[in-house]
Amino acid sequence: MKELETCLASLGIGLSLGLIGAGGSILTIPVFVYILKKDPVSSGVYSMFVVGISSMAGSIQSIFNKLVDFKAVLTFGIPSVIGVFIARKTIFPVIPDELFSIGSFILSKNMFLMLCLSALMFLAARRMLKPAIKKDQVGKEDKQVKISLLLRGLLVGMVTGLLGIGGGFLIVPALYLLVNLPVKKPLALHC
Repeated sequence: MKELETCLASLGIGLSLGLIGAGGSILTIPVFVYILKKDPVSSGVYSMFVVGISSMAGSIQSIFNKLVDFKAVLTFGIPSVIGVFIARKTIFPVIPDELFSIGSFILSKNMFLMLCLSALMFLAARRMLKPAIKKDQVGKEDKQVKISLLLRGLLVGMVTGLLGIGGGFLIVPALYLLVNLPVKKPLALHC
């Protein structure tokens, strides 16, 4: 029964990634934790691997269809990768296994990561329900946009490194709003 649930969930995740370019990790981690009974820390690593492979397959097709803006990939992607390394090598190891306890309640590292994941899911859902606000980029200098893109790439990488999520639902809006890429291009970068 667990295998059937996992296959159905994987199919749903694949459809989500293919159709909207988002939802991979934010859906994959709960599958690993609640269906496959893996701990949240290793689930984040597994999720990054699964979604990374899926994204790579979609990216190859997007490259052949000439949908990839390599300048945006480098400007956003390199700081993002650096952010993952910073989070995994310096921040993640210093988070204690037990953050605090009150009576018999203990807030563990795993519980804290799942709470952060839940909060991020909630904030993303709340933001998606609000009407889109298109910021005018005409007045902004190219240098300001690049610096903002570099910093957001670093931030997205750090969130991804800590929680194992954050790709599509953070990358696509950042590239769409900051660089004014048509929606298909940020999706192509992530898929």
